[in-house]
Amino acid sequence: MGVVSVFRMDKVNDPRSKEAMAYGCFLLFRRSSFDAIGGYESIKDKVGEDWIMARKIKGSGLTLRMLLGCEFVRTRLGPSLAEIWQGFTKNLILIMEGRRLVALLAIPLTIYQFFLSVSPWIVLGIAPAALAWKGWDPVWFLILLMAASQCLVIIGIRALLTLFLRIEVSRPYLQPIGGIVLWAIGMTAITRTLLGMGIAWKGRTYRKF
Repeated sequence: MGVVSVFRMDKVNDPRSKEAMAYGCFLLFRRSSFDAIGGYESIKDKVGEDWIMARKIKGSGLTLRMLLGCEFVRTRLGPSLAEIWQGFTKNLILIMEGRRLVALLAIPLTIYQFFLSVSPWIVLGIAPAALAWKGWDPVWFLILLMAASQCLVIIGIRALLTLFLRIEVSRPYLQPIGGIVLWAIGMTAITRTLLGMGIAWKGRTYRKF
């Protein structure tokens, strides 16, 4: 969802645009193109090699296409929470490109993400109890209405992801847990970037990427 929303596929697929992206779980190359960008030898000391190779393809004037292949390819995150945590932390650091200023600007966005995805579910549980205890209160009713509306938006987004990307997101009641985990991952990536700790990935630490 993040890749598709941040990187416009029409721009990635436009040879006149410099925007490049590839999703590492499934890449297809012509052998001649792979050799032209230096193959594995050119990325052996890099992390985020899918993104780097996409840039190399575009930079070499070769054709790059980003396609949705949900009916042909299936993948899963994990299998463990530790690997999911490490993978998403890596990706967020790469998106920030290790720049401290970008990391600072990401802090309010991370906090906003937390409140957007977690707080509506909490309010949805608290507001009815408050109304039952205090009686009719237009303020609490408005809060309840806003929280319910946001939860419906989240459920709608999950339904669209299931419909168009075939992502299994049929348990909206788990959204608060996922939101908290994602917030913690975001803050971990921001902290590592601000402290210059680099990326920890598959037993190695990369300070240049």
